[in-house]
Amino acid sequence: MVLTALQAKGLEFDSVLIADPQAIRNGSPRGLNDLYVALTRATRRLAILHPGPAPAQLARTVRPREPSRGGEVRPERRGRRGSDYRPPSPAGRR
Repeated sequence: MVLTALQAKGLEFDSVLIADPQAIRNGSPRGLNDLYVALTRATRRLAILHPGPAPAQLARTVRPREPSRGGEVRPERRGRRGSDYRPPSPAGRR
């Protein structure tokens, strides 16, 4: 399912993929508010794709990528399942 940040407002999803967060920020009259909405829709996994360097608002949260043996660039792996982001569970919810 592909939604805009405005369409996703108030909804939750197990997994969310955000493509080009800078475009969300620059392309909306609500700017950072819509980017915040997009970033907070995931309940289990959040992935962010961005061309070029990470936007300044996300630079502290993005891990650098490391080259693989074949020369292509792969994301740094964390844990057993790769680089899945898992937001903290709300109180009483596991």
